[in-house]
This record gives sequence, C-alpha cells and structure tokens, in this order.
Amino acid sequence: MEYKVLRELFRNLRQFEALFESEGIDTITGPDGTEYCLHDIQRIYGARVFLSLRQSQAISMFLVDDIREKDVAGGLGVSEVNPVAIYATQGLRRLCDMYETGIIPGVEESYEQDEIRDMSVA
Repeated sequence: MEYKVLRELFRNLRQFEALFESEGIDTITGPDGTEYCLHDIQRIYGARVFLSLRQSQAISMFLVDDIREKDVAGGLGVSEVNPVAIYATQGLRRLCDMYETGIIPGVEESYEQDEIRDMSVA
C-alpha cells in the first residue's frame, strides 16, 4: 500500500467506521479497483503505537481527527509554523513499510501483541 492511499483512508476513517455501523459495509473500493477493508485499516491505525510519539499524534490529530495543522503543532509542543504534515507522512511511510513486511499481520492472521513488539524492536 502506498502512503498517499493510507493518508486518504485515515482522513476518512471516521466516515468509514460510521458507514460500517449504519450499513454493515466493511469494504470499499478505491479508484484503481483495489478493495480496502475497514478492519485492516483499523489494524494499521492501531500499529501507530510503534511510531514516534510525534508521528503517532500527528496521524491521530491531523489526519483522523481533522484538527488544523497549526492547532496540532501547539498540541505537540512545537512551533505553530512547524509542518506537522511531515510527521504524519513519515509515520504513514513507516506504517506502510511495516504492513508490507508483515510486521502488521493481515486480518486473517492471529497474533499476540508481544510478538509484534518483539518484531518491531529487531
């Protein structure tokens, strides 16, 4: 998965979750025909605990919660002119790498949190 696609999926995560709750739809199809499952996106979003604190917060606040970049910067304790989107992009790229290399297992796989932590440290 490319980080730009993940960025858009995270920006629309709350709407995707609402769609699932109201209509039971847990899969959407992207413009290129690729199907994305809500549960996979939530699993990737949950893996942000393996990112730096700033990357994780930038993804949560700036992308998912749709808070203005200037306000997120204040929450992170950095200058309001600091480009928070860079932290989010770095985190998105890392999440994509972790997903592609199998550190974040797919929905059909079972795992234990300790196993993922051990893999992420290595």
